[in-house]
This record gives sequence, structure tokens and C-alpha cells, in this order.
Amino acid sequence: VGRYHTGFDFYAGYVQLHHLGPVKTLVVGNLKANFGLGLVIHPEIGLGKSADVMNVVPRNSGLQKSSSTDEYNFLRGAGATINVGRSEFSAFYSYKALDGDSTGTAFSYIRTDGLHRTVSTLSRKNRITMQVAGANWNYRFSNLYLGLTVIDTRLSRDLEPEQKPYNAFYFRGNHQLSGGLNYRFRFKKFLFFGEEATQSKGGFAVLNGVAVSPVSLVNLVILHRYYSKRYDVLLANAFAEGSKVNDEEGFYFGFEIHPIKCWKISAYADGYSFPWLRYGVNHPSSGYDALVAANFIPNKKVEMYWRFRYEQKEKNLQEASITGFTGRYDLASARYWVSVLVNKRLTLKTLAEINRASDEKESPTFGWLLSQEASYMCKKIPLTFNVRCEWFDAVNYDNRIYSYERDVPSVFAVPMLYGCGGRWFGNCQWAVSKKISIWLKIAQTFYADRNTIGSDLELINSNHKTDIHTVVRLRF
Repeated sequence: VGRYHTGFDFYAGYVQLHHLGPVKTLVVGNLKANFGLGLVIHPEIGLGKSADVMNVVPRNSGLQKSSSTDEYNFLRGAGATINVGRSEFSAFYSYKALDGDSTGTAFSYIRTDGLHRTVSTLSRKNRITMQVAGANWNYRFSNLYLGLTVIDTRLSRDLEPEQKPYNAFYFRGNHQLSGGLNYRFRFKKFLFFGEEATQSKGGFAVLNGVAVSPVSLVNLVILHRYYSKRYDVLLANAFAEGSKVNDEEGFYFGFEIHPIKCWKISAYADGYSFPWLRYGVNHPSSGYDALVAANFIPNKKVEMYWRFRYEQKEKNLQEASITGFTGRYDLASARYWVSVLVNKRLTLKTLAEINRASDEKESPTFGWLLSQEASYMCKKIPLTFNVRCEWFDAVNYDNRIYSYERDVPSVFAVPMLYGCGGRWFGNCQWAVSKKISIWLKIAQTFYADRNTIGSDLELINSNHKTDIHTVVRLRF
């Protein structure tokens, strides 16, 4: 369409150098700046709560290249980290274009999907620019780590979300200055960690925790968070139940133990509250969720786990009403997974999951998933195959199931399975030589409960959809 008829839709690149005298890292191009616990800046997809119950805070990896295909969660510019004794100082600058529906001198939201498949989405491409300048200083004592991060963010137009009761305290304007102090302190078997942050528009956020291993077979972690309703930092991405680091308070407790040989038991419980309104919840609300998982590895050839999760929160019963009543919403799920190494070249993996969703208005609904996967490494040529077939029945949207699958490098794939049907994919890696590698993935989702997929200009007049990904890597 117009000037977009040739070339690719998204280009990315970077140059990263290490250990140039006092310069620890130098990055030019697409980069990541991950400092502290994510209250100020963490432009990367967060995994949130999972069966890895001890992994509750993002890695403080500093400045690094960004090689992901994600078209939003990255910075574009230059940055460097310098070592001075026990101190490290990092500084960076980013200038990149964003997609948004600008009108005059303002726009209402930032598009993050990176899709430009219609005239309407193309018209929003690169309409706004974001400049980010930041610095981080940290110092390491014998058992104490301190870090200070300051970020200045400027937009070319004012961000003015459509006025709704739930977003009354969201950030508005084109300039934001934020800063945070993070720490990590080890005392005997205890590790204390946390970050405190604030921003120029008002509000503050605190995230503090402690991890302890009283004996070698037991690990515990406790995490407390409080994000005021006026705290809304554009590049923040920290531990939270909601999609934003904003208007939330909660306690998280997790542990993992190795009770007997070959077994590991993991569990967490997280209780949270939202003092203000939220999207789909028209008054202050609260909720909790819990998970229990058991891993069993009897030998080098067999590995299996069981996972049970329960979640309870509130949602509107009368969505159209501004002051509508809310009711309890429950979601319970159970998953079983087993991996068997048949021989040195063949591995089989089986997964089964079932869930149940209910609220105070409707009868309970159920969803299930059954998956079979096989991986094979060829003997005479450097070629690896990975194939999976899965069947699902999750007609109600609340019963949707997310299933991680292997993809080509730099692509993180967790497709949502919703409806009734199946999905298969096959990918392969071919190491042509020491300098050339090729990846190819073909995936297809098909439905038994519909004859079309999507709507309007994205309508597919078929009951199946096919995706193809390929990557060629050249080493110099």
C-alpha cells in the first residue's frame, strides 16, 4: 500500500562489543536496558508467575543487544557500561518510532503488536517517536549490592488515553522522569532484595523480598509489592498480577523442597488487591492464586511433572453498567507432562491438561488439551527435527489454554488455543557448516467448530491457518 509495497515490514540490527579496556559492554542498534527489579525499566517480555516458583524477579542484566523479533519491547540507539573498581556506570540513549492513532498533537494509545496488514494499521505506523535517556550506577560491597537508575522518557506527542473510570490515574502527557534504588544484601543463609521507585508525575512503587535456604533441600521466598495508583511508568515491567505496574498490593510466598530422591515439590500462593478500579472490574477488588507442582526424575531417560493451579478474583457481572456489580470468578487447572528419551536420538513428550472456569452467573465450563511431541537428531547429517500434534476443546474463552512450543531463534511462541480443533507444527535445524545454520518451522491450527477465521479484512475463508517461519544465520 503506497510507500509500503516493497521490502520488509521490520528491520533490526545491532553491534555489541565486550571488554574494550574499562568499557565492559558497548551496544549500538537494538538493545535492552534491564536494571533493578523492573520498576523503572525492563523493556522485555516478562514471564510472571510460573512453576519455577523461586524465579520471581527479572534478571538485572544491564545493557545487552536485543535480537528478538518483538517489535515493541526493545530500545534503539547506543549504550555503554564502564567498570571502575567495584562500581559500574551505564548510560544509554534510544530514539525509535512507535505506532499510534494520533489526532492533532495527541494520541490515545501505543500499538504494540507490530502488525501492519491493513490501510488503517499502516496509517498508524511510526506516527509517534519516543526518546529515552538513562543511566545506572551500581556498587558492590562484600555482601551488599546497591544500584541507582534514572530514566528520562519523552514522546513526540501527548499520550491522552480515552477517559474511563478505571484509567483515571494512568500517565498522560509527553514527558516522564523516573528513578529507582535497588539493593541486594546477603546475610548468612538469607538474601534480601528489593527496589523503591518514583516518577515525576507522582506516585511510588516498592518491591521487597527475602529468599532463604535453611537446608540444602529447601528453598523459600517471600515477596511484597505495593504500587500506588498514581505510579505508571511506560517502560516498567515488574512482578505483578495486572498487566501494568500500577495500583496493586500483594504478598507472594513460594517454596521448593526435595523430600526424597528423584522428587521435587514446588508451590506458591499469591494474594493481591487493587485499591482502584480496573478494566472489567468496576470497584476496588482482590484475589489470590496458588500452584502446586511435583517433578519426578527417576533416571536420565524419564522426566515427568504434575501441576495444579487455582485462581480466584472478581469481575463485572454487568459489564455495560458503569457501577455494575462484581462477582467471584474461579479458574482451576491440572496438567501432566512426561518426557521419555527412547534412545540417544529420539525423545518423546506427552502433555495433558484440563481446566474448569466458573462465575456466579453461569454454569461451569471446561477445556482440555492433549499433545504429543517427538524430537529426532539424524545420525549422518547435522539435522534435528521436532514435531508436535495436539488436540484441544476450549469453546469458552475463559477456558483458553496456552502451550509453549519451540520456534526459530529469537521467537518466543506461546500460542493461545481457543475453540475446538487441533494444531500441529514441525521445525528443523540444519547446521550446513560451522558458519551457516538454517531453521524452518511450519505450523497449522485447524478448527472443527467454524468455517472461517478472523473477521473483516483479516477474514480467512477456511477452517485452518498456516504459519511459516525461517531463519538463516551466518557467522563471520
